[in-house]
Amino acid sequence: MINATLKYPTFKLRILTKERGLEVYLDGEPIGETPLNETDVPVGIYSLTIKRNGKIIY
Repeated sequence: MINATLKYPTFKLRILTKERGLEVYLDGEPIGETPLNETDVPVGIYSLTIKRNGKIIY
C-alpha cells in the first residue's frame, strides 16, 4: 500500500510595477499589493485586475 498526498500544481506569480502599492486581484479576490513577489497560485485561467485607490487601471 502506498500513502500519498496529491497536490494541485501551482505557479509563482510575480508582478512588478513602476508604482508601488497597487492592489492586485485574481478573479475579483485581493491577493496583495505591488510589488507582488512569488505568490503561489494554483494552475488555471484567471482574471487579473490591478487597481489604484479602488479604480481599475489594468
